[in-house]
Amino acid sequence: MLKKTRWLLLPLLALAPLSSVQASGLREGADQGHDVTISPVASGLSRTASGAMGTARLSPIAASGDPDEVQNKWIGCSVDVTPLSVLVRCSASNAVDSLFCTSIDPAFVAAVSSMSSDAKVTFTAAPNTTCVRIIIENNSKYQQKVN
Repeated sequence: MLKKTRWLLLPLLALAPLSSVQASGLREGADQGHDVTISPVASGLSRTASGAMGTARLSPIAASGDPDEVQNKWIGCSVDVTPLSVLVRCSASNAVDSLFCTSIDPAFVAAVSSMSSDAKVTFTAAPNTTCVRIIIENNSKYQQKVN
């Protein structure tokens, strides 16, 4: 009888983590300030974009206020590798603005390579669009993408 009980409980225990993953409302998202934000244009000054990728994926925005017109926002970074070069590119967009930067700095390449698909990304672009700072936050508190 004891063996039957164990076999009945194992499937129930295996399902337990699924319910916590589906409770995405418990993760930090737009309401906690992790939506895609881009600092305003100021002549000659660096600008910063920040946002959690999962939050950006889950919340399309109306560009004109028309509920039928949807503009997706995004934020992220990529690494472009050739036999002769490596280039990091970070970009962000929301209903108001967009920003991008590029870099060949090996430290930035390493940071972007460590990024998860649900990370929070913050990057700063100099006026010449060179990345001067990249922060990658891989943390379980951020809202995850839709599975």
